[in-house]
Amino acid sequence: MLTFCALKWLHTFLLMNNPLKNELCWNIMESAKRSKCKPITKKKPLSVDMIKEIIDRYAGPDCNLKELRIAAICSLGFAGFLRFDEVSNMSVKHLEFHENYMSIFLPPSKTDVYREGNIVYINPINNKYCPVDLTMRFVSIAGTDLKSDLPLFHRVIFHKEANSYSLGKSGLSYTRCLEMLKNCLEELSYNTKEFGLPYLFELAPSALIKFFAF
Repeated sequence: MLTFCALKWLHTFLLMNNPLKNELCWNIMESAKRSKCKPITKKKPLSVDMIKEIIDRYAGPDCNLKELRIAAICSLGFAGFLRFDEVSNMSVKHLEFHENYMSIFLPPSKTDVYREGNIVYINPINNKYCPVDLTMRFVSIAGTDLKSDLPLFHRVIFHKEANSYSLGKSGLSYTRCLEMLKNCLEELSYNTKEFGLPYLFELAPSALIKFFAF
């Protein structure tokens, strides 16, 4: 590439036609540029089995608030087809627990054409991977008021004297949530470079059926 540019520049001083303006020369240069480019490697989404592993590891009977938080985020986002900004901006008051389902109100966003918001419905399932039960457990352990305007998922504060966690005042940033996910995957012996937060909850309908299978 540098040689081509240098020769082309040199021929501008000569009183003759520039041979490097030939179409063949341009095709060779473009071919060389493309051969040096790195292929695009898209991050992988988390699979159903990986979500279940996360819940098994971090949502056990003796889990703390910090561990239950990542399990609830993954389960809720996975079952509701939610993007990160929808999960992070979700307020506690947007949740409604009913006898046979849970509803989540999603405030208007830049992708909402009519700026009216949306409502997501999630049905409970009769196993330990139920996103409704995990969300209710998280709200209960956190001691959150269901009418609160605060984000559902906060930063957590560790109290050394009591050896326990409590919710902080600030919500979760993209960077912090990505760090949590990477730490979680590392503990489960996965290569964190293959997965990214934007693809965390990206799945096919067949995968969702597998997730909700009894």
